[in-house]
Amino acid sequence: MYPNLSEVIKYHPYHISTFAGFANVTRELFEAALAGYEKLTDEELRKIACYAEIPIGVLRCPHLIMLNRCRLRHQKMVRGLCKSILLILGKQKDGSMEAARFMQYYRKDIVNLTLAFLDNSASYAQYLGAKERVDQTIQFIRNEERMPRGLRKNGTSEIKEVSAL
Repeated sequence: MYPNLSEVIKYHPYHISTFAGFANVTRELFEAALAGYEKLTDEELRKIACYAEIPIGVLRCPHLIMLNRCRLRHQKMVRGLCKSILLILGKQKDGSMEAARFMQYYRKDIVNLTLAFLDNSASYAQYLGAKERVDQTIQFIRNEERMPRGLRKNGTSEIKEVSAL
């Protein structure tokens, strides 16, 4: 009944319980709606769209929305995602733990999206999930960079002291 919402949940960093919370329904009712046994109200769909930053038209669409590699807009969307990955890669090389975690666990999702896009088999929901994961990681990296200087595990300062002459 909600093919794009089901697809978003599959790829998005939020869990199904989070989406149910956005709609202010129980997880059981939400799962029944995804299975086609119940229907979500317009207000519940609007709340999901608002909190998850997904266009409501995507959630209401009865067909799975796919990306098309021939469309310039879709090319720009995927290219922007790839540029963000390069930013994360650069931060990993600079020593960011958040960037390293992303590259270890989630890089494959972006690679899979890119390959599916080239094969015209990437869904818009897959893109939305990947973009959310990348955007969250960039925000985590920015927060990590704002951390105050402290002591390392060995008890010494992070800045090397220069001995006096």
